[in-house]
Amino acid sequence: MRPKSGQTVVIRGAPSALGRAAIEIAAHAGAHVIASTRNPDRFSFFGSFMFGTPGFPTSEIPMQLIVDRVECGLYKAKVARILRFEEIREAHCLMEANTANGKIVVRV
Repeated sequence: MRPKSGQTVVIRGAPSALGRAAIEIAAHAGAHVIASTRNPDRFSFFGSFMFGTPGFPTSEIPMQLIVDRVECGLYKAKVARILRFEEIREAHCLMEANTANGKIVVRV
């Protein structure tokens, strides 16, 4: 994904971790972001975002760019829960339920 300033980008699954990263990349580039979700329980995520259409072109994800920008603090990861390794089953249940609304961190 290499959005340009002024370009319109549609992001499906916007509340997911990958969707949030894509929103940050596109917004930082100056693109107009249209975000969507199929889960009505996640509508509150959007706030002032606009709802978009489901059709959009796919592209490669620049993982190293994302890692570099997270490392320098440009992108923020939302942590939902921090659990001990002994709580790994609970972490997995949260992940499968798709209700964490952020990253699940397991300390080893």
